[in-house]
Amino acid sequence: PLLSINLFASNRRKAGYFMAYSQAAEILGNLADGETIKIASHSMGGAYSKGFIQGLKKYAKENGIDMKGKIEMEIDLAPFQPTSQSAQPGVPTTVVAHNGDTVAGAEPMPGANNNVTRKDKKSGMSEHSVDSYNQKEINQFVPQSQNNGSGSSKWEEKPQN
Repeated sequence: PLLSINLFASNRRKAGYFMAYSQAAEILGNLADGETIKIASHSMGGAYSKGFIQGLKKYAKENGIDMKGKIEMEIDLAPFQPTSQSAQPGVPTTVVAHNGDTVAGAEPMPGANNNVTRKDKKSGMSEHSVDSYNQKEINQFVPQSQNNGSGSSKWEEKPQN
């Protein structure tokens, strides 16, 4: 039953919306001055992340928080059902899909910067895994962050304490 619920992009978007709305005070309250939000998703997470953005924006609007420039970008790797969703207004969205992805395909998402890799070959299911993206593809298609709150444009993973 849960899988069938997830087959609808609208249900995944709603789930993202409710999660973001419920966590928005903490998320927005913990942003350092000048720090921005970057959202990255894979497969079914693409619709979820659109809802997440909507939930953050709704909370901000209701609480008088200016969101201009707060969400720097969204990156969708192999988004599932890309034509059933669209980039959120004001949030630059980059899609990177593999030609031959038998799960998500490589159809363009409305309003996004759509990029299709491996145009010269057709492959199988292994092309859907997030691990199927190599560093060259990430460097070529995923924009560099302009602001991570530390004054550097380099993305950094911070260890969990």
